[in-house]
Amino acid sequence: MASTLKQFLLGLVVFCVPLAAMADGSAASHSGSGNTYLTGSEVRINQAVPADLYAAGGAVVVAEPVAEDATLAGGRVDVMAAVGQDLRVAGGKVAVDAKIGGDLLATGGNVSVSPASRVGGDVMLAGGEVRFAGQAMRDVKLAGGKLVLAGEVKGNARLYGQDIRLAPGARIGGDLVYASSNPLSDQELALVAGHVTREADAPGRSRNAGSGWMHPLFFISMLACGAILFLVFPNAVKGTEQAMWHTPLKSLALGLALLFTLPPVAILFMITVIGIPIGFGLMLAYPLLLLLGYLCAALFVGHAVAHALNQSGKTGTGWQVVFLASALLLFSLAASIPVLGGMLVFLATLIGMGAMVQWLYRRYRGRAAGAEVLL
Repeated sequence: MASTLKQFLLGLVVFCVPLAAMADGSAASHSGSGNTYLTGSEVRINQAVPADLYAAGGAVVVAEPVAEDATLAGGRVDVMAAVGQDLRVAGGKVAVDAKIGGDLLATGGNVSVSPASRVGGDVMLAGGEVRFAGQAMRDVKLAGGKLVLAGEVKGNARLYGQDIRLAPGARIGGDLVYASSNPLSDQELALVAGHVTREADAPGRSRNAGSGWMHPLFFISMLACGAILFLVFPNAVKGTEQAMWHTPLKSLALGLALLFTLPPVAILFMITVIGIPIGFGLMLAYPLLLLLGYLCAALFVGHAVAHALNQSGKTGTGWQVVFLASALLLFSLAASIPVLGGMLVFLATLIGMGAMVQWLYRRYRGRAAGAEVLL
């Protein structure tokens, strides 16, 4: 089993090498199709992007138009130029002041959409504080702690938060469904053209939910898989943790790139008869990559907890399992926090996945260099 998994991981490098080479070396890369990939402490788009844009950094600023989709992640993300199709953003502070041709999906500690913004598709925003003041041509869904809707919604709206407010300039052309501890006032309800429904609680917070992150079977399964991963591939775990520690932004960029490019690449392979086995292989690799990313992130957090408690010197297998269990419990508790907690766990999973790909690439490059020396 171990040899089979090792062969699979090494084979996966064939797909991951171009992405890892970009992250390991230069800060920018352009594909043949016109897609642009950027990473760095500060990323600023000062030239128009003819196709898709993938960018991650401490600060990301989009100052020139993006023709197609844009996927962005950073401590602070500012979108000040038009995006032709969908915009997906994750960051500590997200600000959108632009026209979006397709859907807008954004999550972060603070998310704001300016009055000058216009979204042609659906709007889905989540965060600690969320403010939408633009124009949405279709439906809007907001979730978080404090929500302010100050813009125009042509379709229906769903609002889930602790504190919800409809500003005087807000307009909802369709129906409104909301869940909050405080009901909306009559003045706010008058801004809704359709029916208004107040739910008792937000989705996913039912007290008798029997499944999810805190389910004992899920916890035990992840603990067993993580222990096996550590025992069978200790070098891979160590190399992945080093990549997460030294290059977290590059790891996140790689994770995002794999998340959005692996499925379409698999579909392209399956269109051709010769590429069908490769396409199916990539589709099978997709959930496995997410699982490995989650486990690598958990192992990293477990060792970080051990270091914080001055217990990092305990390297026995039993202690490693204890550290992993503590990290899985932290992940479970974090994921139980509405919206923001799940986002943090997901970002950690992407960083773990990208870090693993970096380790695979460096291992592959080291073997290739060794083979050249022997020749």
